[in-house]
Amino acid sequence: MTGIPVLDIGSAVAGAPTDALVGEVSDAARRVGFMQVIGHGVDLALLDAVYAQADAMAALPDDVRASLRSATGHVFRGLHESMDRNGVRYFGQYQVNTYDDAVEALAAGVDERYADYFHPNVRPDGLMPELRPALDACSQATRALGRVLIGLFARALDLPGDYFDAAFEHDVTQFALNYYPARASVADKPLIAQEHADSGVLTILHQRGDYSGLQVHSSGRWIDVPVRNDAFVINIGQLMHRWTNGVLPATLHRVVAADSPEKSRKAIVTFMLPSVDTVIAPIPSLVEGRPVFAPVTPYAWESDYLESIGLPRAAAKRASV
Repeated sequence: MTGIPVLDIGSAVAGAPTDALVGEVSDAARRVGFMQVIGHGVDLALLDAVYAQADAMAALPDDVRASLRSATGHVFRGLHESMDRNGVRYFGQYQVNTYDDAVEALAAGVDERYADYFHPNVRPDGLMPELRPALDACSQATRALGRVLIGLFARALDLPGDYFDAAFEHDVTQFALNYYPARASVADKPLIAQEHADSGVLTILHQRGDYSGLQVHSSGRWIDVPVRNDAFVINIGQLMHRWTNGVLPATLHRVVAADSPEKSRKAIVTFMLPSVDTVIAPIPSLVEGRPVFAPVTPYAWESDYLESIGLPRAAAKRASV
């Protein structure tokens, strides 16, 4: 393989995926765990609006940006930024959940036993009034794309196209806005994001910038993922890896700094996650002998994942409601 496969999923978006497309998805998913998709049907104007908010957020004074942190300290809510040893910001991520808080989740039909999963989103409506509508419109479109992709993955696994649908009735998908600003020097932090595998089911990423900072580890080497305005980067997360009994790989990837300090990049990321009470156990048809993984729910998995990457479980401590 010389690069990340690029697949036109227009037939799936139209509701009638071709056998050829299903085969291409199966090959890319099993062999690489990454792909780029075009023909996705997402209006690029929705992405433009979110990227404009990324620029606005990055330009806020330091003390104002600090106010966008999660009040409960949750690492997947609000704004988190990283600084190099000289105190220069090299990465920022603002993240929200599908549900703003436990009250909204319960009103939507989520079981009250899982209310403490829903730490409040940080919504700076007074400070950035255009942020919420831009994020909500874009996340609605990318979540719809995610459902199309999950249906394609089901077919690629020789399952009915609606196999995963019930699990996403009350999905707790995360939507993130990442920015990697230009810096005076790249020497202090050549690796912006350490190699890792995403925690969820499926990641849908759109990127813009002056360089290709995202790299995927495949066939023993790091492969650049080209920046394409017409494409989304799709990769498999650890929950899908578990769900498929290891058939689909959660491939390691990382983000490197630019080769010159004036360059920058941004990304819009949708981390598809099913309902918090979904029992994710290896699919029976993919098990030969004993399952490789024990069942887990997204509710329990979040803390397990944080611990696996070196963060204390308290970083995702349950909020009282």
